[in-house]
Amino acid sequence: MSFPTVFVFFLSCAVQCSLPASSTTTSNTRRRLASRKPPLSLYNLKSRELAARLKSSVSVVEAAEDGDVHELFDHYNCEHVYIDMGTNVGVQIRKIHEPQKYPNALALPVFQKYFGPGPRCNVCTIGFEPNPSHSRRLDILQRRYRASGAGVLIFNAAVGTQTGILEYGTHSKKADENDDWAGSVVSATNTYTGQQLFRSVRSVDVARIIKLADARLRQKFGGKRLNSKIVAKSDVESSEFTVFPHLVMTKAICALDFVFIEWHTGHFDPVVHGRKQTQYFEPNRRGVVEAHDFVLNVVHQLNKMFAQGRNETETCATEFSEIDDETYRRDGLPWPTQPFCKTVS
Repeated sequence: MSFPTVFVFFLSCAVQCSLPASSTTTSNTRRRLASRKPPLSLYNLKSRELAARLKSSVSVVEAAEDGDVHELFDHYNCEHVYIDMGTNVGVQIRKIHEPQKYPNALALPVFQKYFGPGPRCNVCTIGFEPNPSHSRRLDILQRRYRASGAGVLIFNAAVGTQTGILEYGTHSKKADENDDWAGSVVSATNTYTGQQLFRSVRSVDVARIIKLADARLRQKFGGKRLNSKIVAKSDVESSEFTVFPHLVMTKAICALDFVFIEWHTGHFDPVVHGRKQTQYFEPNRRGVVEAHDFVLNVVHQLNKMFAQGRNETETCATEFSEIDDETYRRDGLPWPTQPFCKTVS
């Protein structure tokens, strides 16, 4: 999916359209410029009009993202959904459809319990990975598995609380020996891991995507989820402390049956940040301590809430697990060469 250029247009206009005339500009040229209608820029838009234009731009992007999800459901047999938040090079997705290649993977019992045995042609995957270094491989992965009949959709974007642009930190322009582990949009994590390169990346409102997937499953089964499941993995290098409260507030969390999540509380450790001051981030000790307390409280409250939900009310029976499946992280196994699933159309 090509990302609409409207954000770039706004930003470029803000700079270029408001530049003063050069001292070498002739008087005739100056008169012609003065007689023209003022160019569109962020500076001559009223706040209400600017908000309307930005909202329209976001709507275009979200409509395109939603369209990709609808296309996935329209062309593949999506009876279950796997949400892969922090896809990296896509190994977890491969474990869904080719578990025989990854026999010692820690996530396999979870996939077996909720999705049944491989190749799981009735499971559609929606992945999110912001690292530009992985875009090419993930595009190949998506094409290969779709050619094999498996429904795979990967957004080259970070999971977030809204549609927009975030700053993403990594060690270098090329993937490092650990495939840029700990690349993050969270400044505390970037300090902890000593990131050197920062790039602008897309963010997707993951709550909206989860709720859309839930709605499509319900539509497929006459308004009920029945035995269809949504399983999610989260390894998003500290973004979980904003993303999961957002999932709770939007009630999207209750659409998930199971979540295995890696909590990155150590990235906010005040002692660590006292040692790892960098040119990018000079931590205020009180602020770091408060951030550390906040993330610990998020973990505690979420675990407490969903333990109560499972054991008492069952109104939101999402199950949390701290399984951290880093097995086969370098992958290197061959792509599928033959179709193993049939598409809907």
